[in-house]
Amino acid sequence: MQTSDVAPDPNNADVDIDVYGWVLEHRTVDVDAVAAGTGHEADEVRRSVSRLRASRLLHVSPVDPTVAFAVAPDTAAEQLVAPLEAQIRDQQRAISGIREDLGRFLPHYLGRRSTGESLEVLESLEDVRGALNRASVNCTTEMISSQPGGGSRVPEAMQEALRRDETMLQRGISIRTLYHHTARFNGPSQAYVAAASVLGAQYRTAHELFGRLIAFDRELAFIPVS
Repeated sequence: MQTSDVAPDPNNADVDIDVYGWVLEHRTVDVDAVAAGTGHEADEVRRSVSRLRASRLLHVSPVDPTVAFAVAPDTAAEQLVAPLEAQIRDQQRAISGIREDLGRFLPHYLGRRSTGESLEVLESLEDVRGALNRASVNCTTEMISSQPGGGSRVPEAMQEALRRDETMLQRGISIRTLYHHTARFNGPSQAYVAAASVLGAQYRTAHELFGRLIAFDRELAFIPVS
């Protein structure tokens, strides 16, 4: 169920409010009576009554279809949101189940590393992206990086990195990046630098770099193995 399927039409808000107020006072949805009392056309009244009933704002008597009662808006809202809240609870249970099921594998994954080992090999692009995202969230002071590829970075990766950097910059994290000189002539790189610089990131270029590196808080670093 979509909320737009039952919500009153904002383009007809005045009509719906007038009809709702009339029913609230007179307890009838007799079209001619409502039209005369509100000054709206009969067809407008019929459509309004239909919308208000769908929104649970009107309850029509099962004995006499011309008799109706206006329902309190908070009561109507509860009727509409109840199934949505049930869906959310189901999804939350499903999420918890997934985390619990996959969490059983974590000790085996961590067991690959000996106690005190400070090097971890990330074997897939998804692992790298996930680790970078976690590191950016946990970063408290600064991120420094070296990007020797110039303009060779994949546009999709640059967009993801820009979103990550913007979030850190908004939190007051210092970002400093060293690019290869050729990045000055690469359109996507220029756009990336321009967007992040506005928020306070700093960029420099050099003809020779020592390799690719991303370091967070001078405690955690990402370097390629090949």
